[in-house]
Amino acid sequence: MGAIVQNSIIYVMNIGVFINIFFYLNYANIVRIPEYIIYFLLFAVLSFLYLIKKKDIVISKSLSTWVVFYFFVNTIYLVEAGFSNSVYQFYPIIIMYVIVFLAFSLLCHLDDDQLSMSRKGVASGAIIGVILLLIDFTIPGYFAVGDNTVAGRAIAMYGNSNFAAIALILALILSIDIIDKNLKLYYILIIFIGVLVTFSRSGLLVFILITSIMAYQNKISKKTFMVMVSSIISFLIFLLLGGFEVIATTFDIEITDNLINRISFFVDSDNAETGDMDERKRVLLAALDLFADSPFFGDGFAATRLWDHRVSPHNTFAVTLAE
Repeated sequence: MGAIVQNSIIYVMNIGVFINIFFYLNYANIVRIPEYIIYFLLFAVLSFLYLIKKKDIVISKSLSTWVVFYFFVNTIYLVEAGFSNSVYQFYPIIIMYVIVFLAFSLLCHLDDDQLSMSRKGVASGAIIGVILLLIDFTIPGYFAVGDNTVAGRAIAMYGNSNFAAIALILALILSIDIIDKNLKLYYILIIFIGVLVTFSRSGLLVFILITSIMAYQNKISKKTFMVMVSSIISFLIFLLLGGFEVIATTFDIEITDNLINRISFFVDSDNAETGDMDERKRVLLAALDLFADSPFFGDGFAATRLWDHRVSPHNTFAVTLAE
């Protein structure tokens, strides 16, 4: 019975993370308690199960690198964001991420060495995430919180279409090895559809890169890869022939300049323009200047907060590099 409960928690926890449910509930004020309490309760349950098993945690054995990556990247982001929030908001969030780190460490320890249950949870979370993105695409603003809706770009519970694409691609990387070889093509197509409705250019380009690497490493068959290439080419031809206008009319989506520029990027990248391109260039140049001054240790947390530039999801890597 304990093993069933344990595996269920591991499975559900990973689904929750990859559809962003915990953060979404708190952000939308659907749950009126600090989100770190949810993780604290989970950690308490897992600790109890751990004590029953009476095993020692050996970090080098079961703690996967993606957990460390998830924890530290998000902590850096929160440390940066914390300087623009009140102390009351900042410290509970940091506490939450420490608890997340401990909870994930324990999840990985309780799972087998291949992290089978965690990977199954990630795969299920990705599929559910795609379903939510399709709902958000066909009913724009269905999951909207505030003014973060962009017509024609699915967001679901991720808060940003680029984050949604990143989550699906990470899920693909983490879970592809546990997918049956006869189902890999369908699984990758599902992920592709999810990335597609986000209309994230970086997401689509990274998706192409990742599937190419998987084909090279024989994690997916050449046939599967060729189907993906054909799908992407078909999508570009579809855009070139004005197919997005048909979709926009069908689902009553307003064709904004944002969407027109994104379509132009895929069919004529040399002449495409993006409304915030100048802003991205300024942030990138400023980040590179800081990096050149301190290439090894960076310029310190929140150094980029001295800028007058808005730091969007597109600039996260540049800002992290600088700091």
